[in-house]
Amino acid sequence: MPLVLGGSSGPAAAFAVDNSCRFDAASSAYLKRDQGTPTGTGTKATVSLWFKMGLIAVADRGFFVVKDTSSTSLFQCYLWEQKLIFDLNDSASYHGRIVPNRLIRDPAAWYHVVFVLDTTQSVAANRMKIYVNGTLETSLNTATYPAEDAVSGALAATSGYDQQIAAYTFGGGSYFDGYIAEACFIDGTAYAASDFGEFDEDSPTIWKPKAVSGLTFGDQGFYCDFEDSGNLGDDESGNTNDLTEYNLAAVDQATDTPMNNFATLNP
Repeated sequence: MPLVLGGSSGPAAAFAVDNSCRFDAASSAYLKRDQGTPTGTGTKATVSLWFKMGLIAVADRGFFVVKDTSSTSLFQCYLWEQKLIFDLNDSASYHGRIVPNRLIRDPAAWYHVVFVLDTTQSVAANRMKIYVNGTLETSLNTATYPAEDAVSGALAATSGYDQQIAAYTFGGGSYFDGYIAEACFIDGTAYAASDFGEFDEDSPTIWKPKAVSGLTFGDQGFYCDFEDSGNLGDDESGNTNDLTEYNLAAVDQATDTPMNNFATLNP
């Protein structure tokens, strides 16, 4: 798997990531916004974020979810037992789930993950994808794909749905523990990992972030760069889809980032 650029000794980068947000699972820290009425069809979406674990995942650790408290429809990206999971669930039936075999268990590393939904694809394996550090995951422990043109009820919901970063709080609590940087939700477009990162031209095994300002986020999309310590849920996508902070404070803004990886003991 490609490495992530880290520390001051790596190649120079044209795009800088100055901040991340620290999420403490014990404090139930997360971000949330009420999803409005999407204009998209509910067939395409992309989630991209960089993360560094504080606790190695032995239970559910939510990255991003769209769901309401009374419905069984959800769009969910999370860690469980050191594996990435991408779920698309409607009417209490998982009509889409992919789980790579890769184990995510290095607390000293920054990872970049991209979850892509595009049910308009004629090839089933192209309808749900996970990229890790720029590489498409093709060795899958579980691969259940939605039908062609299937609509995600969560993404097409007219009201009553929440978007959450670093948590799954419905019917209990599942909180991510660690750092998240460059968190993006794209409503209505399926992007590839190369739209969020690139391999360094001088060190081609190193994967590094790049600017996302030129992407189309859709009306319910957002981009959190965590550069405003007084408003960690600030949306920089060009929309006004700010997320509300729960159990977060200015001190949770961090400078441990994919471009400046702090030394971390590995238990």
